[in-house]
Amino acid sequence: MGHGHHIEIKQEQFSVPSKGKTFAIVLMVLGLILTGIGVATLGKHKAGGHDSHAKTEQAAKSHEAAAPAHGEKAGHDAVAHAGTEGHAAVEHSNTDNPNFGPRIEYHPQDKPASTRIYTALLTIGYFLLLISLAALFFIAVQYIANAGWSAVIKRVPEAMSTFIPVAFILTFVVILLGKNDLYHWVHYEHLGLKKGDAGFDAILSGKSWFLNSNMLLIFPTVLVIIWVLIGMKLRKM
Repeated sequence: MGHGHHIEIKQEQFSVPSKGKTFAIVLMVLGLILTGIGVATLGKHKAGGHDSHAKTEQAAKSHEAAAPAHGEKAGHDAVAHAGTEGHAAVEHSNTDNPNFGPRIEYHPQDKPASTRIYTALLTIGYFLLLISLAALFFIAVQYIANAGWSAVIKRVPEAMSTFIPVAFILTFVVILLGKNDLYHWVHYEHLGLKKGDAGFDAILSGKSWFLNSNMLLIFPTVLVIIWVLIGMKLRKM
């Protein structure tokens, strides 16, 4: 005669301890404070850079104005120096290419504060989104491999994967507001250049079927919806 044993099955649920929540809130508040300090001081650094740049230009103009007073030797040296600078400028100039358009140089100090903020927020959004997606990928692999060892830790990546919509909303808002500053091809798209026009870029024109404003907003949205549905299905299983 067998002995009956009462087996109680409880639904597993991942929860964060109160100390962990408090620590996370403190870190977020600290991050917001440091972000505010960075935004407030960003304009000052830029202004200082422009001032020093203006002083350098002023000194160069004064030097050029005083150069003729040194006689023919100074003039000869100036011509030789100008020739050397001209040769270097030809090597490193933004020479227009009829096939690929002008070369684009990136100068972070010339970018407005909003562009730097958008860049930082975009990096954060992608980081959170990819971490959440990696957790979803881990869960999917466990189900495909029919693995049993991950049962004790599976709730953690499942909880992480639920953050995909939040991370996507952050990234989507940043892209929506700052796409003109973040992606140079968005500006090129609105120029409507055709082959033979000045500034025409064959590479960007060839990728225009994918690199366009509509695809930038629609394609990631469709992907995230698919990821969320997969995550919901895996959690129900």
